[in-house]
Amino acid sequence: MLSISIKVSNLIRNIFLSAFVTATDAVEVEAKALARVRDASVLVS
Repeated sequence: MLSISIKVSNLIRNIFLSAFVTATDAVEVEAKALARVRDASVLVS
């Protein structure tokens, strides 16, 4: 019984970790995209 709850908690932790990693990757990508847009607008103006 205890081993099942440990497996479930490990699974939940893994899901949260992967979601967190995905979120931080998305933020990084968005920051790069914003930087590119800013550079482009500087070039245009």
